[in-house]
Amino acid sequence: MLKIFIMESVILLFALILGANAQTYCGHSWKSGGTRIKEESFTVTLNKMNPKFKKAVNDQFGRPRFTLTMWVNWSKRDHFARDWWVELSEIGKKKDLLQPTNDPEQDAFSARDWPGWFLFRANADPRDDESVLPFRTKRAIGVEGFYLVMNVESSIQSKADTTKLHSATFKIQLSNEFSPCRRDTSSELK
Repeated sequence: MLKIFIMESVILLFALILGANAQTYCGHSWKSGGTRIKEESFTVTLNKMNPKFKKAVNDQFGRPRFTLTMWVNWSKRDHFARDWWVELSEIGKKKDLLQPTNDPEQDAFSARDWPGWFLFRANADPRDDESVLPFRTKRAIGVEGFYLVMNVESSIQSKADTTKLHSATFKIQLSNEFSPCRRDTSSELK
């Protein structure tokens, strides 16, 4: 019983420390328009037993318009989660609406090009690598007339190696308004 309490305390402390410096990244999709959606919030846990999540996102009239897909990639070598991905696409199409551009000839990429990529690196200094947003950064992406807001709510580390994760729980919010981000501002961390 004491071991469980200590383990839960360490996980909570780790989540509080990582969450204390969380920022919000505000980005905008390459797709513009005025579509409003049925607002909702939910959590999704992705791990080895539940590696993929898919959900229809309805417009304000209740019609399915978009598909939200989330998945985790596993390292085959050491059996830990490497990274998590979130994509939003129109139903029946494959283009990710969370990206700022859909240019197939783009040859330079930065963190702003992959807002749905959650890469966990325990000892990384985010200032050293601009190719990926910090793991705990809240991301709010304006798509047409709504926002998809996503962030890591909690994660479970390996007991044997604290630089590795077994699981991550995401909070997803679909909203027609998100006050920290405005459509007339460029993509930036707030």
